[in-house]
Amino acid sequence: ARTFTLTLATVNGPVITVNTSQRAAIVNSSFNFTPITAVSPTGGSVTFSVSPALPAGLGLNSTNGKISGTPLSLFPETRFTMTIRDNKSGAEDMATFELSVVPNFTVKQTTYSKTLKAGMNSSFEVLSINGGSGRYSYSVTPQLPTGMQLELLQDSTMILSGTPSVTQGNTKYSIDIIDDLVGRTISRELSISIN
Repeated sequence: ARTFTLTLATVNGPVITVNTSQRAAIVNSSFNFTPITAVSPTGGSVTFSVSPALPAGLGLNSTNGKISGTPLSLFPETRFTMTIRDNKSGAEDMATFELSVVPNFTVKQTTYSKTLKAGMNSSFEVLSINGGSGRYSYSVTPQLPTGMQLELLQDSTMILSGTPSVTQGNTKYSIDIIDDLVGRTISRELSISIN
């Protein structure tokens, strides 16, 4: 009888890095997104594939995992699975990301300049946000007058309210509105005087 020796080797799959797990594209606008990168532990090349099918107008570069194109219609937030194959060893690994196609992200400013009175409560709309992913954040520079604060309401309007405590001359404030999933920032300027 013959004796055979079987040697099993463990082959590691590609080393994966998830760059961004969630992103939104703007309909009819150019889009570039690399959610996942990978390298082969064996020194070989890797190939990317994705499922389910990407939104119409977007395509995947199978050699580097880049998703690009111009999305043609709105698309609900969907979880996609990226499969990365090590072409030298044949080992595969997977990672997921979420992608949607949303309306154009716009900001309509309603107040450009305001004169307030120290010691008197005030509240007014500064701007309203339309479209985009709905995942908004904001920042303002320089710091607002003592006693005043910006607030972004659920209906995507932004109000400035409070009771300023000291007088000040005309001061310009820069307000940055960020759509966190689209990755786009729109800036607006508001001037405030306090008598």
